[in-house]
Amino acid sequence: MRSSAVLSLSIALLLASFRPAAQQSPARAIVSRANLVYSSTVARSEEGLPIGNGRMGTLVWTTPGALKFQINRVDVQPINKDTRSFFERHSDYTGGAGFVDVELTGAGDDVFAADATAQRLSIYEGILDIKARSVNARVLAWHERDVIAIEIDDRRTTPEPIQVNLRMLRSGSQHLGGAMEAMIAGREVTVRTREHTARSRISARDGRLLLTQDFEEGGHRAQSAVAVALLGRRTVTRFANETEVRLVSPAAAGRIVVLIGSAAAVGTGHDVAADALRNVDAAAAKSFDDLAGENAEWWYGFWERGTIDLHSADGVAEYVADNYHYYLYLMGATSRGAFPPKFNGMLWNTAGDLRTWGSQHWFANLSCYYEALFAANRIELIDPVFSMYSGMFDAAANAARQQWGSEGIYIPETVWFDGLATLPGEIAAEMRDLYLLRKPWSQRSAEFLEYARTGHPHSSRWNWWADGRWLTGGATNTPRTRPGSAHARIP
Repeated sequence: MRSSAVLSLSIALLLASFRPAAQQSPARAIVSRANLVYSSTVARSEEGLPIGNGRMGTLVWTTPGALKFQINRVDVQPINKDTRSFFERHSDYTGGAGFVDVELTGAGDDVFAADATAQRLSIYEGILDIKARSVNARVLAWHERDVIAIEIDDRRTTPEPIQVNLRMLRSGSQHLGGAMEAMIAGREVTVRTREHTARSRISARDGRLLLTQDFEEGGHRAQSAVAVALLGRRTVTRFANETEVRLVSPAAAGRIVVLIGSAAAVGTGHDVAADALRNVDAAAAKSFDDLAGENAEWWYGFWERGTIDLHSADGVAEYVADNYHYYLYLMGATSRGAFPPKFNGMLWNTAGDLRTWGSQHWFANLSCYYEALFAANRIELIDPVFSMYSGMFDAAANAARQQWGSEGIYIPETVWFDGLATLPGEIAAEMRDLYLLRKPWSQRSAEFLEYARTGHPHSSRWNWWADGRWLTGGATNTPRTRPGSAHARIP
């Protein structure tokens, strides 16, 4: 016990000696020029402020009475290479785990009034400060575990109850031209899109809220979980309906902390709910200031590895430097997981499962985020890219043989996180003949066209489908006169 106490004291003294030096570092002033500083609220959720730990993230935005979050993760993979259910462009999705609202106003005055709310995201320390009418909030994404922490300081003369809502991304009212159907059973909603099933379930455990998602199609399985706790006040759990569960706390002045933990997995045999709850419990064992201090240490070290300081009479050089540092902040906040973030929106999606361009990674776009990281001395942030593409090696080798009759590997410009699907032998043989121009494109067989009808048209294999209308029975699209399209041509 004594040696442990001495070690803890030594670490505390080391951190205490490091913090003043980090706070006085020349990098602080340079990097802090890129802070996001808002003098009012924003009109749209897409204009919210980004908080992430490299695996889990959200934009933070406000309504007059609430803080709003959509919890996203890089490893929520509802759809994989074998899907035959999303043959309409932009109908597939990825990354989303759940909505969280922190409601601060009942019948009282607006808290986050447009003319009385100041917001400041410090990218040097990775913390968001929101100052409003008698209510302040601090928000961070803990770098060590997958938890977003929110500290609320309620200084209102007449406080109101605080309510935290955990909501599903999809509801029983969804439909898509007859192709999507939903079933509601108790606190579970199942949305089926052709052969793909997405099950969402809300529950409560020991004063924690819990939302789990289970995705299934063929042999593919994926899961996610979001857990929520409110600390510092007595709470009551209430189920609002089949898609939303709430923690309600009585009116009182002072500080509370809301913790949002998450977890995800591909495959079976994972208890993601337990993982999310363990993340929350680990954060609950610390104060918000402890979490903020640990985060600041991580970001201090991140910035000490390199910044740029540029000057020009017209201010353009400073503008370039500021955007460079903001870019590095976004990469540090999104690219430290098992997979890279999706190129469009990264971890900042706020529209539920609506994901333009779908769930496939588009390397021409994805690469734009990563090309500068070698020169920026942040090479480890590229690991998720190499991990994902290396993980699809076997599928890529099989695709090279089936599609091109080639040894080696084939990775097309657009591809799912796990590569390309195995084709039936006769379809693969005809594809080789067609795509290698050994067979005229006009002589495609009826069997080949029927199989291609449910291929995803953003995939380079099937992007010769022209844009058209999609009805319950399938596509009214017509094939192009040759393979390839403006989206991602077959090489």
